[in-house]
Amino acid sequence: MTNSQSHDIVDFRAELDVIRQKYGPRFHCQENAVIDAAALWGAHCNTHGVLDQITEKISVRHKGYSATIRLYRTAIGYWHIALDFTAPDSGFCTPASVWSGIAYASDLAARRAAVECLLNRRAVRVDGADPRTFRAKLEAELTPKLALF
Repeated sequence: MTNSQSHDIVDFRAELDVIRQKYGPRFHCQENAVIDAAALWGAHCNTHGVLDQITEKISVRHKGYSATIRLYRTAIGYWHIALDFTAPDSGFCTPASVWSGIAYASDLAARRAAVECLLNRRAVRVDGADPRTFRAKLEAELTPKLALF
């Protein structure tokens, strides 16, 4: 495997490019291409390459702002993230796809990457009491809470 690791990030983009080249422009529609991409991750996915076994789900909400982070742990220990975000005037979502190219070596690295992505959204960075409170709730999710019992 020729993936490059930088701290807790595993980069599969070069390997995925090889798979894309092998199967051509409609690679995403070919079952064997999806199987090859899923094998890089060690992931279980549907026929379109979307991971389907959520390990942890984190939701943060405050007055018109909503974020959901889904963390997926693969069979070989890589972590993937998927995001849903809505603000009073905008929103976005990212699927957990084997075609995304970036994996994380730990659940904490995946969680932090997801929260940082959300914190960098323009709608979250605007000034005002509601965005500030939402940012604070997101920042609280940078480190998982310990279960006491």
